Amino acid sequence: MLTLTALLALSLGTAPTAAHATTPQDRGTALPIAYHCDLAVDQLHQRVFISDYMSGTVLVADYRGRLIGTIKNLPGVCDLEPSADSRTVYAPLALGDAISVIDTGTARQRARHATGAGTVPFHVALSGRTLFFGYGEDAEASIGSLTLGTTPPRVRLGLVPEGDFNGAPLMVTSPAVPGRPVAGDQRTTPGDIGVYDVSGTGLVQRAWVREPGGSSSFNDLGLSPDGKTLLTASGAPYHHPSFRLPDMKEGHIYPSTT
Repeated sequence: MLTLTALLALSLGTAPTAAHATTPQDRGTALPIAYHCDLAVDQLHQRVFISDYMSGTVLVADYRGRLIGTIKNLPGVCDLEPSADSRTVYAPLALGDAISVIDTGTARQRARHATGAGTVPFHVALSGRTLFFGYGEDAEASIGSLTLGTTPPRVRLGLVPEGDFNGAPLMVTSPAVPGRPVAGDQRTTPGDIGVYDVSGTGLVQRAWVREPGGSSSFNDLGLSPDGKTLLTASGAPYHHPSFRLPDMKEGHIYPSTT
């Protein structure tokens, strides 16, 4: 059973200690969820959005653990990307070939933008007014973008050559360095990571690294707040190597476990 208390602790980077262990009176809220995929924290309204890939829903709860809503009919929802002002959460729908736009104030879907039949968008990262998304399956995978400043938003596909990634790539960006998305292939061994600059309507590759940090695979990517350091969660061996951007020069390695 997964509780909202446990999820918030993970999201905020805290964990119960012996002195602050969860008591029987403070067990959080049991979540009616089949497969937890991602979590987004809305600091403006003090709400938490939790995606359930299996049921195609996003649960909405407040900071006290009370479930206040469920957004349904979101087939294949996984990644959740909040806007900088916490007013919007963007959610790619892998089984719906679309990007869902969720209003955090009303806890409802505000809009849904089609990405094209068979695109299977899975990962997203926001950079200014552009939402980059990793999409596609197997060798047809690539990176697309949704331009949010136009009406309707403009969709661009094939920003990198098909075949660079074996499946929808992980995406990560930093508001401190707009226009520099980082993408990683977690479906191959060894995994690949590409660093890009936005140029015109496409992406220009700045760096490309295979088996970063001696890892045969990785499960996640993270950027430091200043956007100058990339870290990966390595599946084998178990550690967190860091890399300087944009040249991906290897830095410190943080040991970890399974």
